[in-house]
Amino acid sequence: MQPLCLGKYDRRKNIFSCGETPWDGIIAYECPTRCPVCGLPVPSDAEQAFIRLLRQNGIREPDGYNSERGSEYHEGLFDFHWLVDGHLILVDIDGGTWQTVTDKRGVQRSGGHANPRRIDGDWRKRNGATVAGWRVLVFTSSMIENNPQIIIDMLEKILRY
Repeated sequence: MQPLCLGKYDRRKNIFSCGETPWDGIIAYECPTRCPVCGLPVPSDAEQAFIRLLRQNGIREPDGYNSERGSEYHEGLFDFHWLVDGHLILVDIDGGTWQTVTDKRGVQRSGGHANPRRIDGDWRKRNGATVAGWRVLVFTSSMIENNPQIIIDMLEKILRY
């Protein structure tokens, strides 16, 4: 898998600290997708927790991160992929699934992957990949935090293929 910056973004202080360098942090108003210090891609908090879970349990690291995998039904990125015996296994991590955000008008609505437009796009992408013959797993940040053993069991089974 390509190298990643496992930096941390502190939402309360609006500071991003690079995971590759001993850096106190830089002002950032949102977590960057690319580290401004080392230039590497920055996974979300949920994706970083998933990577730690893999490493802690000796599960083979993915072959790719934020992989573009299009089909006739979708175009989009999957968070991780493995190629096992010629079969593509895709994993999507849904962080912010249970998130509520307040819009400019002060109206609360579903945010992250709970947003209706986002749900349609996510499922079109995942169903299209399944129709194309790929194996797709989806985990939420809550699953990574509260039920890691289920994720480990599923990955161990599917990666043996």
